[in-house]
Amino acid sequence: MTHHKEGLTAALDFTKFTLAMNGAAILYLLGSDTLKTVTGLWAKSIVIAALASFGISAIGGIFVLMAGATNLSDGNYDLHDKWLCRPGLWNIFGLMAGFAFLTIFVISLVWFNQPSAKP
Repeated sequence: MTHHKEGLTAALDFTKFTLAMNGAAILYLLGSDTLKTVTGLWAKSIVIAALASFGISAIGGIFVLMAGATNLSDGNYDLHDKWLCRPGLWNIFGLMAGFAFLTIFVISLVWFNQPSAKP
């Protein structure tokens, strides 16, 4: 039974890591100076999609931590519990989608938002 407990503890530690990554990505997007200069609808849509994805991921991560803490205190170490598994998938897939949108946003800034060269 201790290996199940170690598995649940490792899953909770990984969820804490993903929550920290979500927070850093949200702070980067909201605190970015380039975000203030973006005027195109495409770029704003990508940023909103990234923020929504990171938000969904963070909410899923919070649910995982709440359910995991409850399961640890009850002695239930089932990693396939519906309150761990489904929000865990929201956490992972939201994080991946958020970073995909963030990558598209940064690439679009680099390729299409070049400052004009003045002689």
